[in-house]
Amino acid sequence: ADGTNAVEFVGIKDILERGGLSVVVASVTNDLRVQLSKRIEVTADTYIVMEDPADYDVVACPGGVPGAVYFHKSEPLNDFIVGMKAAKKWLAGSSEAACMLFAPNPLVMINITA
Repeated sequence: ADGTNAVEFVGIKDILERGGLSVVVASVTNDLRVQLSKRIEVTADTYIVMEDPADYDVVACPGGVPGAVYFHKSEPLNDFIVGMKAAKKWLAGSSEAACMLFAPNPLVMINITA
């Protein structure tokens, strides 16, 4: 989402890729172009609305404002996360993303530990 913290985005993506995971960047808006903080632009691979939680092992959301606000307001992303939780898959969020995306959703917070 626009306004996502660039350092957190790049850090999460880099660590997962170095760990051998295939990383898919999904946009929560109707635009594949995303402007991170510091005016860094990335192009998402897909739209979250087109993805199925069954195809993924983990969802990781970087923080930053207003990016985390857009994550919070994205119904497709919230549905995706609930689907991941229901399938007992991994959820990860840094800073504001964890607070604004996961914490307000009681379906996500069941049996969550920090």
